[in-house]
Amino acid sequence: MGDEGAGKFGMSADDLVTAARHAVRSPHLEPLGVHAFGASNVLDPVAIADHVRATVATAADLARSVGFPLRLVDAGGGLGIPYGPGEEPLSMSGLGRALGDLAAGWAADPVTRGMRVLLEPGRYLVGPAGAYVSRVLDRKAVDGAIVAILDGGIHHLLRPALVRQAQRIELLGDREGTPTGAVTIAGPLCSGLDVLTTRAEMHAPSPGDLVAVLDAGAYGYTESMPFFLSHPIPAEVAILGGRAELIRPRIAPAEWLDRQRVPAWAPRTGASRERSADMGPVASLD
Repeated sequence: MGDEGAGKFGMSADDLVTAARHAVRSPHLEPLGVHAFGASNVLDPVAIADHVRATVATAADLARSVGFPLRLVDAGGGLGIPYGPGEEPLSMSGLGRALGDLAAGWAADPVTRGMRVLLEPGRYLVGPAGAYVSRVLDRKAVDGAIVAILDGGIHHLLRPALVRQAQRIELLGDREGTPTGAVTIAGPLCSGLDVLTTRAEMHAPSPGDLVAVLDAGAYGYTESMPFFLSHPIPAEVAILGGRAELIRPRIAPAEWLDRQRVPAWAPRTGASRERSADMGPVASLD
């Protein structure tokens, strides 16, 4: 995934055979099959089915040549969700038909007849289930364009800047009339990269308004850099059946800055020398 030819992921075909032979000979290992991961956020059911077909074919050839019963093929993830305008959702019925046709052939082959084929639908399941909500701190007009500054940005939701991924962003609350046009949504960091989008179609937001970045249930909090530039870390809330519950509290910078310690051997002057004995926090933001 992400590599042209040799790269950090996976192994060569020769190394795959060597590893399988080692596993077959080892009294401590039991080879089950092959695990592969070929792509990410794919919306084309035919492309996903082609990847599964190729992965199973590789696993079957390996089982035949090395000599072990093929019981499992994990074709990895890749089931995508639409993020930006104009993207069509993945057709699960189309994917089901394509995989069903493949399964008929696998059932007729003694090598593949007893195997299980897995797909990992992580993003497909949890991506649409989450949203990142931030409050508008300020608004300005630059050369006729409207820019809204939020109290959160790429330190909380890095993916839009990391992979140039357009995500739907909505202004929460009722608004009358049609949207005023494309609004740039940016965060509070002193970095030009801290922009979530430059083309959110919405009414001009005002300070205090809430903005929601949709489809943030996957590759959100855990992929971001919440400690960057010492801003507060957002809370996480789970909602089910109309009931909301805090599952991760908001963390103020002081809570984790106070965990830093000055080494006992570090030079100290003035007031800091008085704290050298107890190794107190580097800083307190109380």
